[in-house]
Amino acid sequence: MCDSEDSALVIKACNFAAQKHKSQRRKNDSEIPYVNHVLEVANLLVLSDVRHTPTLCAAVLHDVVEDTPTSIDEITLFFGKEIASIVAEVTDDTSLPKEEQRRKQIETAPSKSKAAKLVKLADKYSNLSTLVVSQPKNWSLTQIQDYFLFGKQVVDALTNNNQEVINERLQSYLYDIFTRNSFEYQGNRYPCIVASNE
Repeated sequence: MCDSEDSALVIKACNFAAQKHKSQRRKNDSEIPYVNHVLEVANLLVLSDVRHTPTLCAAVLHDVVEDTPTSIDEITLFFGKEIASIVAEVTDDTSLPKEEQRRKQIETAPSKSKAAKLVKLADKYSNLSTLVVSQPKNWSLTQIQDYFLFGKQVVDALTNNNQEVINERLQSYLYDIFTRNSFEYQGNRYPCIVASNE
């Protein structure tokens, strides 16, 4: 259970993220404030019995460096080194091409701290479960399927192909998407993960 100081820090992180993301909207629905996503990521961790305050704060802050004019130094100043370190672990280098960013996410996933792995798992579930029900209007079928496959590759790398239990509930949610779920696109339904022909 969080004490009052822990609760205050989480609220401070929520307010910080709300200010930083205030003009942003989700790709799949321009009416939804982007901050809803980072709050959902933190809430998914709480629902999965994660009570570690730095992890919850990092979940709320996980996109501020990547998607807003915010530095890791600023996170350190306001929230301390531990939270800033987790945020740094889950932040892509946006100076790289998108494909290189994705490759590095997969490559570096196994060596991340447990806190960073938890944030990444919750982030992937938030993004992928949203994609099941609502896709960005300008995405092609191939782009959607590629994103599901990329998500699975990251999750597999984080969990050593589901052999390492980072968080049983989150992993169960994710592998449910990969094995059971489908999405609708232009009136047809498609599996989230296309079965290999091998």
